[in-house]
Amino acid sequence: MTFLDTFGRFAGLSSEKGRTLTDLLTLRRQRNELSRLSPHMLDDLGITKQDAQAEAKRSVFDFPCRWHK
Repeated sequence: MTFLDTFGRFAGLSSEKGRTLTDLLTLRRQRNELSRLSPHMLDDLGITKQDAQAEAKRSVFDFPCRWHK
């Protein structure tokens, strides 16, 4: 078990609930990276720069529904 997983358990996040602190930090990093993609790469994904910026601004606690148990 990593430090982030242990810390996450104290923050009320656990793998039993389907999400960990590591998951939330990874989600934040991925959203930030999405906002820095070039227009050409975003076009390949089928999203606009505005969509990417809006996604990057979302809270880490606004996570995918499939994470809810």
